[in-house]
Amino acid sequence: MPRPRYGVSASLCVCLLGSACAFAQGQTLASQTEVDETRRVQLFGTVHPLARPESDRGSVPDSFSANRMIVILNRRADRELALKQFLRDAHTPGSPSYHKWVAPEEFGARFGARDEDVQQVQAWLQSHGFSVARLTKGRRFLEFSGTAAQVREALHSEIHEYEVQGKSVYSVAADVSIPEAVAPLIRGFAPLNSFPLTSFVHTLGKGMLSPATKRVQPDFTIGSGAQTFYALAPEDFATQYDLGPVYQAGIDGTGKKIGIIGDSNLNLSVVDAYRKSYGLPGDNTQVVIDGEDPGVGLSPDFEGFLDVEVSGSVAPKATVD
Repeated sequence: MPRPRYGVSASLCVCLLGSACAFAQGQTLASQTEVDETRRVQLFGTVHPLARPESDRGSVPDSFSANRMIVILNRRADRELALKQFLRDAHTPGSPSYHKWVAPEEFGARFGARDEDVQQVQAWLQSHGFSVARLTKGRRFLEFSGTAAQVREALHSEIHEYEVQGKSVYSVAADVSIPEAVAPLIRGFAPLNSFPLTSFVHTLGKGMLSPATKRVQPDFTIGSGAQTFYALAPEDFATQYDLGPVYQAGIDGTGKKIGIIGDSNLNLSVVDAYRKSYGLPGDNTQVVIDGEDPGVGLSPDFEGFLDVEVSGSVAPKATVD
């Protein structure tokens, strides 16, 4: 996302989940008053691999906003075992619990972090001046915000600015650490950086769409052994996955929503052009911003467009969020 330079209010928005380090859940947990900040455990792997010295433009000001960071909470051993049993039962034909899914609130009550564990982690964060915004319904993720100075004090790592492909991104510059007293309660943190994800989608070539047949004639042929790759239009997808009977039964996505999570924004005029090219009804795609508008990534989000366009073509009357 676009970022102001030094001397101007800026923010580190962390929105993608990851894991850093796990701890034995059977350890004795200290009370809030026994947190010794000098006895710490380092969480390895919390620095982004592209946060390299040659791209480092130095530490950010202490007032730099580190918003919407996420701590991943550990679940106790008994709840971990209960979750594994639930997943086995829910996927075993013949089990009384087969395909009996639970709502997020029930999932959190049965398998999430316990109240006292959440309260202790929250108290530790607040003792360093962080504001705690919310606990997710599954009781797994705790969202908190603060400043670069508070991150340095609590996690013993500075936030630095890095220049990648001409754009500014932000990351902790060293692996963070946390007190031993709260380590058994914390699985890790969501990535403490604003580096965008790297898509593994690659553009193979271009094709020509026939307005008459609504089919794509590839301008390329790429072979891999005995296999040849061609462009796919919505009708090709429906044919390959035998969706004809589904459509004939009147199932077309009416009244349904498809949720797609992304880390960058999309130009919906491109999506609209795709739908119009194949005669799909309306433009039922809408972008939902959760927090700051991330803007566009370092490169075109081909995977994002692919997800939105293909899902919207398979269920043409569904709303794609």
